[in-house]
Amino acid sequence: MEAYDNTRLSEFKRCPRKYYYRHILDWVPEGKSMPLIFGDCWHKGMEVVWELAPAAFRKDPKAAMREIADKAYEAFMETWTGEYEMPASLTSEQEKDWAPRTPARARDMYHGYLEAREHIFRDPSLEVLEIEKAFSVPLDPDREDLWYVGKIDKVVRFRGRVLAIEHKTTTQYSKTTKFRNSFVESFSPNSQVDGYQYCLHVKYPEGTGGVWVDAALVHKTDEGFTFIPVERQKQHL
Repeated sequence: MEAYDNTRLSEFKRCPRKYYYRHILDWVPEGKSMPLIFGDCWHKGMEVVWELAPAAFRKDPKAAMREIADKAYEAFMETWTGEYEMPASLTSEQEKDWAPRTPARARDMYHGYLEAREHIFRDPSLEVLEIEKAFSVPLDPDREDLWYVGKIDKVVRFRGRVLAIEHKTTTQYSKTTKFRNSFVESFSPNSQVDGYQYCLHVKYPEGTGGVWVDAALVHKTDEGFTFIPVERQKQHL
């Protein structure tokens, strides 16, 4: 069986030699960059948020906001100090070098995120179907051995339509619009987002609403959260 994900396909399109080094010879640099570390830790907190928030917010929004923000931050720190072996307490130099991607900023962001998403979590139509679920879908009806694989952050049913939720963090700040236009426009077209939409059309043919890119601004003094909806028909994909 031949299975391809977005990372492999995108890397080959960018540079076949880099693809060969990384995916055939398995030559990869040690460690991860701070944006990737922070993004992975943020994702762990989002797993907690989307697992607990819909039911909790319908009962007691104020209590849910405090409790879930704390639990999300705990998940962030478990990944930060565990998987990445980062320090739990930062020195002044580390705060300066890594800002705004620091645990303290993440703690504030979880509270802000829950406030911004309260109306979504309280909506009775919201149903979380899958969290960090791997998928595999056929690519060619004439080739049973050719598959597209990956993992979608969240799959939900909202107001009668099935959506993929893809969490993204960015420092691309705009004073007027919070998020720079270049960041917002980078998701259409976008091979990762289009791949998720193809998967949804295959797995949920009864009615999909595309992908909502769940963007979170990482900034020293400001914060912002927005959904960037991207929807394509199956024939376009």
